[in-house]
Amino acid sequence: MGTALFVLGVVYLNLDKHPDIPGFVVVGGKHALAGRPTAVRVSARGVDSKAPMAVTVDRVEVDGKPVQFDAEGTDPTVVRFSVPEAIARGRAVVTLGVSSRGRSAALEHTLTVLQGMGDVVLQDGEPPAKRVAQPGQLRIDVLPENSVLAMGMQNKVVMRVRDHRGNGLANVPVRLNHKNCLIPPGPLRLKTDALGLVDFEIDARQPGIRLKIDIMPPGQPWVETEEPLQPRGRRMLLRADKSVYRPGDTITTTLHTWETEAEVHCDLLQEGAVLWSSTVTSAAKKARLNIQVPCEGLCRLQCMGHPWDPGDEFSTIPIVVTSEATLPAITAHLRADNILHPNSLKIPPGVDTDRAARYFLTMLQGEPWTPELWLSTRNDDVASRDEKVATNKRNVLIAIAVVFLLIVLVVADVVLKNLTAQRRRMKAFAEETLGDDLPAAMALTLDEDGDQERLLRTRGMLLLIAMVGALLANLVGIIWLLALVGEA
Repeated sequence: MGTALFVLGVVYLNLDKHPDIPGFVVVGGKHALAGRPTAVRVSARGVDSKAPMAVTVDRVEVDGKPVQFDAEGTDPTVVRFSVPEAIARGRAVVTLGVSSRGRSAALEHTLTVLQGMGDVVLQDGEPPAKRVAQPGQLRIDVLPENSVLAMGMQNKVVMRVRDHRGNGLANVPVRLNHKNCLIPPGPLRLKTDALGLVDFEIDARQPGIRLKIDIMPPGQPWVETEEPLQPRGRRMLLRADKSVYRPGDTITTTLHTWETEAEVHCDLLQEGAVLWSSTVTSAAKKARLNIQVPCEGLCRLQCMGHPWDPGDEFSTIPIVVTSEATLPAITAHLRADNILHPNSLKIPPGVDTDRAARYFLTMLQGEPWTPELWLSTRNDDVASRDEKVATNKRNVLIAIAVVFLLIVLVVADVVLKNLTAQRRRMKAFAEETLGDDLPAAMALTLDEDGDQERLLRTRGMLLLIAMVGALLANLVGIIWLLALVGEA
């Protein structure tokens, strides 16, 4: 019984030292488009350590019916599938069969399904502030390619010079100067094109940049000004190979990363739905993305350093897919949402199409997209584990109480044994001392109180119960201990 107490005590003390089980997290789009591809990310994290664990996906069901899917990677696993077109403007229950570290689960999420319209100007976040004409001599816009400068990286920048009515000023001399960050080193002497644009590059190697700008408007002296630029720790830049893609084109882009080798999570978005996802790793600070997914109208491509939280480490660019001419296709989206004053959208002849497209596309950036949390099992996993530990503790305490009861029975047996021996000694002493003079009543009393058969039977029962109970307690304790070792 001492062994049983020891084993049960060890089990009780180690019940809180449970293994780190995987908890599952699924993120994706706010909704899906009927008949179009959709993608989600499935991750497994230790419930206690939050350490990443490899996860596999073995089935995908929509409303209980299996659908074909493609799975990529293990941490996280990107799952791509299509929602049947028949579910347009309804709801569908998506079930993912997942497993990690010996644990399997069926994860369910009710997904809103829309009929894809393929032409929404801005899908996520607040649109840029609307720009209207204001009185003044000049209006100067300095726009980095991804809306802000990416710290520690070479950024392409477009600058536009306009009059107070929003019209671009052509053939205007421009001087740019900064002692550290211009590429090539300043001062740069440029001249605006027909749309009032010039482009240059900045190496954002310091936390704050004040760009000196000198402009000579038509018939006026030089105007001096400064433009404060605040680089951010984006750690990556996306650049599309084309300003506008045609239907059926492969969307080809280049991802530039601050680190020589970085793992990045990328998504193609439209109308709040995720059409495509992938996890890419840059080599020599670059990675190529070739996306063969149908996108119509305006989409967005976003890459970020975390599977479901963009934080400050992200890059996003608009992707326009149309059969129309490049600049009319882009400005149509700007005009529809009144992002620029109509005068600023006029395209004069002889404009540099590529430069103008980069300028207008910057206006369509919008806020970074944050994936929708479909589900997380962690809270339920913690509650289930704690309930299991509490139940096991209660059972171990009951077993320990039973062992103590067995000890009481053993003590009772010892008392009966001593009592029987004492009675025997008393009877032997009386018979030896008094002999034939022993009163009959006393002899009868000694015979009745010292009923050996009854005492032996009682002792035998107590010993049997104690022995069986001790064996069972040891067996239960060893089984619990082996179970704990197996889980660890």
